[in-house]
Amino acid sequence: MNQVEEKEKDKKENGNGKREFSMQNDYLFKSIALEEEQKEYIVKIVYEFLKIPKEILRKADIVSMEFAKSNVHEKGKRGDIILRIADEKIYILLEMNQWKYDVKKNMDYAFTTYIQNTTIGKNRYPKVYTINIDGVNQYDVKEPILTFEMANTQYLLPECPDITCKNYHFILENVTNKIYNVSETLRRFASVLKAKSIKEVERLSKGDEEFMKMSKKVKNFMSDEGFLQYYDQAEIEKGEKIFLYNDGKKEGEKIGEERGIIKTAIELIKNGVSLEIISKSTGLSLKELQDLML
Repeated sequence: MNQVEEKEKDKKENGNGKREFSMQNDYLFKSIALEEEQKEYIVKIVYEFLKIPKEILRKADIVSMEFAKSNVHEKGKRGDIILRIADEKIYILLEMNQWKYDVKKNMDYAFTTYIQNTTIGKNRYPKVYTINIDGVNQYDVKEPILTFEMANTQYLLPECPDITCKNYHFILENVTNKIYNVSETLRRFASVLKAKSIKEVERLSKGDEEFMKMSKKVKNFMSDEGFLQYYDQAEIEKGEKIFLYNDGKKEGEKIGEERGIIKTAIELIKNGVSLEIISKSTGLSLKELQDLML
């Protein structure tokens, strides 16, 4: 098979040549996670974060929870993967978090879940964990995994001294960088999520039973036209988020640049440099420089 034929074969396998393939597609990710036969795959991943014994994680009910949209850019409702472990009273949210745009919303969800599930009552879940898979290094850090813990919980709910609320951020670009100390399971998981073809998912999954089962499920989903309608809608929504993210990033860079110029101008003024020279160096008008002197 020549390169052209192989390329056409890849296109066909990845949606009949009509769409780009992405394992970070929200609908694909959550559809896999909600399959009962994929439970061991989810158990394997969650264990790597929380180190909760697998025999306990296997007892979990895996369900989808939907939150009402919180602003006009969200299309309808958003489903999150929930693992509820009744015996141990543990409540885990597994969330595909693509862009900076999602951060505040997901933190709001985590806090809401925390409050809802740590109230006194029959179904109280005193341990709440959120695992966010970050397609963007939104905190601009080098660490592969960030952990945040809800502070001052004794003041929020003094009647629940045993509560725990932790928020994990799994930063894909850092996890796949081999200079960081990350388990091979999580490195493989991150590499699979960054895959751009079913063929690549299959290659990266070889040698691991749970990952190989998952890759077969991905291939089945991507050959189902009914499934692909929802897959495409998720890609459209992701494209809108990319636009919002990039637009916001450009605006932030512009503001940062302007602040840097102003800071430089103030320092030059303090050092007695003439306004004409500062104006030529920074691009600020004489009027703007005079305003800075007030």
